[in-house]
Amino acid sequence: MNSRRCFIIALFLGVILGFVLSKTIEIKVAIRPNLKSAPSGIKHPEAKNIKTKDMLELCFFEQKGGLNKFEKTKVKTDLSQEHANQGKYSLKCVFPDGGGNISFYGTLPRNWFGYKSLRLDVYSEDDNIPLSLFVADTNNISYRNRYNKERLLLQKGWNDVEIPVSEIGKKIMLDRINHLVIFLWKVSGEHVLYIDNIRLVNANKEIVGNKTDDNNIKISIYPEQEKSKINPLLYGSNLCPKMESDYHIWDFSKDIGITSFRFPGGGSPGWHWKTGTSDFNPRMKNMPLAKIDYLIKFCEKTNTKLIMQVNIESGTPQEAAELVEYMNKKANFRVEYWELGNEAYGNWDKAYATPEKYARLIKDYSIAMKFVDPAIKIGADWGETYYDKAQWDQIIIKNAADYIDFVSVHWYPNHIDKRHVFEGRSHPLPEEVMANSMAIPNIVNRVNSLIEKYAPSRKGKIEVTFLEWDGAWDAPFSDDSPYAQNVAQWSLANAIFYADALGQFAENEVTVSTHYSFQECPFGLIRGWDAGEGGGGQKWDGITIRPKAYAIKLFAKHFGDTLIESKVENSPYYYKKEDWWPSSYSGKVPYISCYASKFSDNKKLGLMLINKHTDQDLNVEISISGNIKVNNIGKIWLLNGPNIMAQNDGKPETVKIKEIEINNVKNNFKYTLPAHSVTAMEIETQ
Repeated sequence: MNSRRCFIIALFLGVILGFVLSKTIEIKVAIRPNLKSAPSGIKHPEAKNIKTKDMLELCFFEQKGGLNKFEKTKVKTDLSQEHANQGKYSLKCVFPDGGGNISFYGTLPRNWFGYKSLRLDVYSEDDNIPLSLFVADTNNISYRNRYNKERLLLQKGWNDVEIPVSEIGKKIMLDRINHLVIFLWKVSGEHVLYIDNIRLVNANKEIVGNKTDDNNIKISIYPEQEKSKINPLLYGSNLCPKMESDYHIWDFSKDIGITSFRFPGGGSPGWHWKTGTSDFNPRMKNMPLAKIDYLIKFCEKTNTKLIMQVNIESGTPQEAAELVEYMNKKANFRVEYWELGNEAYGNWDKAYATPEKYARLIKDYSIAMKFVDPAIKIGADWGETYYDKAQWDQIIIKNAADYIDFVSVHWYPNHIDKRHVFEGRSHPLPEEVMANSMAIPNIVNRVNSLIEKYAPSRKGKIEVTFLEWDGAWDAPFSDDSPYAQNVAQWSLANAIFYADALGQFAENEVTVSTHYSFQECPFGLIRGWDAGEGGGGQKWDGITIRPKAYAIKLFAKHFGDTLIESKVENSPYYYKKEDWWPSSYSGKVPYISCYASKFSDNKKLGLMLINKHTDQDLNVEISISGNIKVNNIGKIWLLNGPNIMAQNDGKPETVKIKEIEINNVKNNFKYTLPAHSVTAMEIETQ
């Protein structure tokens, strides 16, 4: 009887407590100022007493008093000069096996309203250390009622950890901050971290990472240290049958410097070259480039080569061999690269197969096609890390490496759009887009490692190509005027990604790249002729050129044919966190990139200099070493626009290339790289 009475009383109290807590949460949400909802130039009614400055110090550890701001659990701490990113000292934290924490309780400024982000610099002695933190207000410190950020993977060296204050404010009261706890949880072994410069930041203008004056950014060029030849087929595109073919398009292609086209340019249409028809796209027979002779004419008019995508979804090895014979012997329009299918590893592809079946197909097609022309190169679809569980790439290399001359990587690192929302966003941030070029070395290294492991006799003999790629895919697939705005895919940020990607392709000895795609609404270098726009498609307006086209032009026109050694030192950087897509990059991203080349047909250097900072010009000191003497005058081609998200759709020539002549070019000279820009620099030598 007593136990039943206690149960009833406990139940009643639980209901009352739940009601009170729910009302408390409702009140908290109701009174929180939503500063982001206020229109530009109008103060939020609850923001009138909020005063902020560009940066608010939370803890910089420059004095022993900084050690009194926090408590520690299982962590040994002391001030250290060994690694400091602000001033002379940082907080050295030795975390034991299993982890520990440092905890700021009531010792930090309580009002975080009006600030953009919480930032701290962390130096790690090891890679992939899972740092976690939480922020709580005075109401409650329980897990459900605080802001939690868990397992941020630190890389060896300095890491800039950035947490948007707006995200923190979704969980807790920003004017009642009382707790900040930084910890490692369930880690194996001892780990040493150096924490510095914990602060709130109000403006975008803060440069993070290496806190040196930007005049200390040094770029060293070594013309006598040649690295590799640059394949001109890096500057290619995908060409679909539905695209236009007239002199306006031909002139545009030649002006941009397109060197090759992959055809039929993605998808698995089941294209038959003799009839110009498709098993899976009945409309193709009426498309401008479906006929093989029209296709050849297009390439002749644009001075481009073809990369053929072989119909394995509904074709035969014999049909493919007959196409090799027609192109390379009868039509006298030689095709060297032949990709077997499109994306046979994916269940959306009409040629979808097991890796074992695809490996057998590679053998059959390769034997038939090389019987006609032994000098052609056969390419295999490369599944990349998405298909590690199925071991697609491993099985292909094990079973068919002797019949493969190149692998075809399809790479779209920013899978964020209305169908794939990330952190509540349907558009990637410009910093996310620009960072992803740094994933290229890992992709290439994975290919070469699998070849070395499973087919060592083919090491160095199988090329890496990127036959579909783009930096973002958040554009609408059909977009009549007035055109959509703030699209990362059409922005200057994507052009900067393109420039960095092309430089990384050269650095990592990628032989062919054909970005996706030459002409269409979402992915094209130019708009138009996309069936999704209604009717037969809308023709290009002749004036709207996407910024990424200009990035290709800078490389195709002003970068040499031999890659030479270069080095960037002391560049400030930002840190890109891991997202949901496996081929995206995460880690430290230097704002400054440099790629250096020379032209074999004359005495000239070609530099490609990139500043990814969204709103700061950065000064660099350029040093050209060796016995090469530099002439006084150089030429600059600057790709830029009014802001990082500027686009030409709806506003033609907002982003464009400006030609500039510069003086006082010496073996050592200083130059200012404008914010959010790509600079192609040609320097004559003696």
